[in-house]
Amino acid sequence: MYGREISRDYSYICSYLFQNLLLFCVASFVFIRSCLFTNNFEEN
Repeated sequence: MYGREISRDYSYICSYLFQNLLLFCVASFVFIRSCLFTNNFEEN
């Protein structure tokens, strides 16, 4: 029973971290894309 509780918490933490990682990747991608776009726009 104790091990089952740990596995459930572990899966919950993994899904939570995965969602945060996905949001972080999207946010960083948008940030880098906007930075490159502003740099190209300033050069032109």
